[in-house]
Amino acid sequence: MKRLLAEAYRPNTIDGYIFQNPTLKTQIQKWIKTSEIPNILLEGSAGTGKTTLSRILVNEMNVDPMDVLTINASMLSMDQIRNMIEPFIAKASFSKFKIIQLEEFDRISQIHQQSLRAIIEDSSDRVRWIATCNYVNKLIPAILSRFQVFTIDAMDQFALLNYIVGVVESEGLTVNDDEDLLSHIDAYQPDVRKILNSIDQHTDENKTLHKLSTTNSSTGLDELEQIWTSGKASESIDALLALHALVDNTNCEQVFEIMYNNLHNFDDPAYAVIAMSTYLDRAGRVANQRLNLDAFIYEVFVVGKE
Repeated sequence: MKRLLAEAYRPNTIDGYIFQNPTLKTQIQKWIKTSEIPNILLEGSAGTGKTTLSRILVNEMNVDPMDVLTINASMLSMDQIRNMIEPFIAKASFSKFKIIQLEEFDRISQIHQQSLRAIIEDSSDRVRWIATCNYVNKLIPAILSRFQVFTIDAMDQFALLNYIVGVVESEGLTVNDDEDLLSHIDAYQPDVRKILNSIDQHTDENKTLHKLSTTNSSTGLDELEQIWTSGKASESIDALLALHALVDNTNCEQVFEIMYNNLHNFDDPAYAVIAMSTYLDRAGRVANQRLNLDAFIYEVFVVGKE
């Protein structure tokens, strides 16, 4: 199966990363040169390269894979803190220090943040934490004080354009008019993932890129959100499936966000959040987002009841 452009061209070294400014680039290069990093929190809007930079830092630090633990913090529970994080920290290290990556850190509850605060402080001599989040204001001051916070919200426009053009050329895509390519960049920058997903979606079987098509998806997603917030999703399966026709690679994460924010409206929230994590992970690899979402609905409302 062909990988999505956003995954196929995700940089894994510092040389391929698009920095938002020279200051951040200089700081990252200094950490790599000295093989030493502090606890780092990368915050900013979706698709601007926070997770990519986190992974690059881990790669460039030459830390043994056994000394790296990656966790989606939105799914973090007290059991995971006790049974996953604490044992990982306690084990002998093969490297100068261990690294714990916490993705979507802003989705963790304040109670769990308080639990992690003491662990972060107590492990400061042997563990470095790299966290990413979209909304830094959701993190408590006691947590923020233990990280160096970097905002990643914009990118160097010339570097971004060169990167996208490089992907188009590497894929051998035909662009009949510069405006066809620019329509995707202008619509979604600085979200590189959405730009590449949009290019993926608008490239035909002859590898010709077409201009971004406009849809009335926002109205449909508003209707979809109303169904979830009403608490009647289980009674409106046909309506949800119909609205999924408006979902593609550019807005599927928004749909999962809507469902996650209404987790209390599922008959079994615990089962739903586990299934949601699985299908959200698949969303990064599949081409048909409607099919993926339809499968999730059947999983939680039909199969789960049998």
